[in-house]
Amino acid sequence: MPEQQQLLDPAPRAARTVRLARGRTEHRFEDRGQTFKTACGVEERFAGQLVTPGGVVTCRKCLKPAPQRRERDAYYTPDWATATLIERAPEVEGLRLLDPCCGDGRMARAIMAAGRFEWRAITSDIDPGVESTWGYDACDPQLYRECSPGVCWVVTNPPWEGSGKIAWTALQHAQHGVALLLRITWLEPCEGREWLKRCPPTRQIVLPRISYDGSGNTDSATSAWFIWTRGEDGAWQRGSIEVAGADVGQEALPL
Repeated sequence: MPEQQQLLDPAPRAARTVRLARGRTEHRFEDRGQTFKTACGVEERFAGQLVTPGGVVTCRKCLKPAPQRRERDAYYTPDWATATLIERAPEVEGLRLLDPCCGDGRMARAIMAAGRFEWRAITSDIDPGVESTWGYDACDPQLYRECSPGVCWVVTNPPWEGSGKIAWTALQHAQHGVALLLRITWLEPCEGREWLKRCPPTRQIVLPRISYDGSGNTDSATSAWFIWTRGEDGAWQRGSIEVAGADVGQEALPL
C-alpha cells in the first residue's frame, strides 16, 4: 500500500515515528491512526491534502510564517512598565540618568517626571529618525565619555540582539546602578552572557506579559526589570540571584 494511504488508514496500529517537515527542519511525532501529536504540541486529524507521498506530514502551526521583527528591534516600553520600576525601585535616583536605547524617549521622560534625577537626562539611539541627545551605539564607550562627569543610572529597554554586550558596557560605566527591561529568559548564561555567572543582577521585578507591538498579542515569555546596584565600596551587590554555569547543568542520561 502506498505510504500516503498508510498514513490515512484509520485502522488502529502501534505508534510509530513519522517526519514533520517545516522548511529545512524536521520534527518527529507519533502516528496513532489518523491523529498525530507533534513535537511542537499540535494534535490534529489530517485531511488527505495535508499528507504528501513519502510520509511527510505538514502541521498548520509549524507552517505558520514567523512574524517579522521591526527594524532595530524598535519595540517601545508601555508606560505601566516604567511606572512599575518607578514605584518599586526607589533606589533608581541620583544626579544623571542615561537611556542608551531611548527610542522615542518615553521611558526617560517618565522617570524624569517622577523627580528622580537632578540633572537633565541623556538619551541616545542609533535610529536617525528619533530625537535624542546623541546617536551613539549603546556599546560604544564614547557615549559614556560624552556624559562627563558620568551617569548615576543606566535605565533602558535594549534590543534583544546585542543585549548582553549592551548590559556589560553599562555595568562598566554606571556609577550607581543599571536597570534593564528584558525577557525573563535573558538570565540564561549563553554565549555573550557568560559574565552573568560572576555578576548576576542584584534583584528582579517580574512583570505581566507585555504586548510590545500594541496588538494585544504578548510574547511567549514574560519580561522583567533586571536591576544591578553598587554597594558603598563601589562593587556590584549580590542578592539572592545565582546564575549557574554549564558545569552544573543537565547531563545526558542513558536511554
